[in-house]
This record gives sequence, structure tokens and C-alpha cells, in this order.
Amino acid sequence: MALAYHSDTSSVWESSAHMTAESAERRVLDACAAAMGEGCALGATVKGVGHIAVVRDAMGITWVKGLPFRSDDPRAAKREAMEICANNSFGCVLLREFESGLVPLDADGAVDYSENIFPTGEARRHIWAFTVRPETPPAMQWQGKAWLVSGQQNSEQALSQVLGKCRQDSGKECVVEAFAANGALVHIKNSKGHSQWVSSADSGSVKARVSAVCSGADMPCRIVAVYDAATPRLEVVDVAD
Repeated sequence: MALAYHSDTSSVWESSAHMTAESAERRVLDACAAAMGEGCALGATVKGVGHIAVVRDAMGITWVKGLPFRSDDPRAAKREAMEICANNSFGCVLLREFESGLVPLDADGAVDYSENIFPTGEARRHIWAFTVRPETPPAMQWQGKAWLVSGQQNSEQALSQVLGKCRQDSGKECVVEAFAANGALVHIKNSKGHSQWVSSADSGSVKARVSAVCSGADMPCRIVAVYDAATPRLEVVDVAD
């Protein structure tokens, strides 16, 4: 069995009960590419009996883990997918757990026993927001700055644009500091005045997200600005502490 995904949608393409892993991988990648174009990737491939677990975070991003079946830990795929999501995002919920399907022991090589589970209708694309910063200290005029892009449905294109502007302005290589899909990026400052970026599932849950992230000696945290992912922008933001 195999599962393909694209970073710009919550949809996944799964196919099971193939004679070979290559057949399963080709099926899902072709189906994903037909719906999304370039950028599809394999989320998991399982040979033999196993599971692929798909977890969705609060922003709609999917996190995937595929594992062979283990009798001592039959929910290992689900547990590890949830851990991956929790370590990288928030609001993680199991979306689906796919099983590998069955091929008869006396299978006829000319028969296709596979089963496809593909999304119906047009795949809904995420709307992205990213902030980036120079990897090493830039010239004084660019210190305390962040570069922000939003309102784009192609994550690779958006990242290329904002990283390029950051690199051009600062003269340094730049790295991603925070991202949000379909929601908002929130610029906050803690009790010491230090800046931080928080991703939120939507504008209505900003205060709850900030409260969840800001704790201990950081409290209280002040919301400086909220940038929704849907508004097209490419700008430099002052985040000086």
C-alpha cells in the first residue's frame, strides 16, 4: 500500500492490495499529480500487512505515518503520526487509518486486486503565510526585522518569494521562522519584551492560542499584530525586542 500527499492540500491519495510497492506508489502519485500538478510526494509505503495513519492539525495540514503491523503495538502508526503532528503543530486529530488490504495467496498476476481511496471533487488548497529571518546577524538596518508573505496557495512559490526578498535585503541566507495554513500568524511579545510568532487556526482563536503558548516566566504576553493568511502581502515587519 502507499499514500501520496501534497503540502498545499489536506487531501491524500491512498491505494492498497497491490502486488508490488512500485505499483502502489505509481498509482497514488499519478492520482495526486492529476489533481494537484507538480509537488506530490509519497507520505508512506507499507509492504505486507500494516497501516497508514493520517492526522490533521487545527490548520488543516496532514501528518502521515505508515508502519508494518505489530501485534505488540497494533496502533503504532496512529501513535507515531500523532506524535509527529504534536511535535510540529497543534490541535492534532486522527483523520483516518488505512489498512493494507488483501491479495490472495494464489493471486492471478493478470488481475488487479487493488483498492483506491481518492478524494472526491476538487482538492481544496491551503492559503499560506510564512515569516522568515536571516540565519546569521545582518547589517544593523536589517536587525530586528522579519519578512512576511501571505495570501498564496502555492507554498513553494510563496517561500521562494519571501526567502528571496529576505536574502536580497539582508545579504544573508534566510530561514523559516513560522508558518500558518488557512489561519493567521500572530506576532507577540512576552513579559521581557522578546518577540515570538504564533500560528493560529483562525482569527477567532488567536487569544486562546497565545494563552496556550505563553506560560511561566513569559506571562503575560502582548499581541502586537495579527496577519491573516488570506490577505496577499509581501512585507518587512519590525519585530525588534
